[in-house]
Amino acid sequence: MLDELNKRIITLMVQKGHSKSTFAKVLDVSLPLITHITSGRNKPGIDLIQKILIEFQEVNPRWLLLGEEEMENRKVEMPDMTDIQVELNKMKIELISSKSGFQMVKEYHKILMDEILHLQEIQIQLNDMESNADRYALKIEHLKDQINIKLKI
Repeated sequence: MLDELNKRIITLMVQKGHSKSTFAKVLDVSLPLITHITSGRNKPGIDLIQKILIEFQEVNPRWLLLGEEEMENRKVEMPDMTDIQVELNKMKIELISSKSGFQMVKEYHKILMDEILHLQEIQIQLNDMESNADRYALKIEHLKDQINIKLKI
């Protein structure tokens, strides 16, 4: 009578489309070993089970060893992230663009601040010039008065 583990190995071999000889070849074991397992004469050893799990990575170890769950591991489907990646790339481009725009505004700001400081300096000079002009106007008026006084005498 076949052990349940032996039956699962036979099921795997058939499901994967192998004969005893091709199954032995794929697992790099002898044909007599596979024949003894499929006939129920021998139980599979840990070496054979490891070779099966390495060669057929899609096989669920719990199914092979314990007969639990499904024969093949469920493939975890990754959600499609394309739309999110596209949106992230757009945001990256906008961020780079706004960063360069920000840098340009920052440079213009510095230029304008320098111009404001320069205009403040000019305003001080203009105030000084206006003060001087007012003093000269007073001096001129005073000299005119002196000339008028001297001319009347």
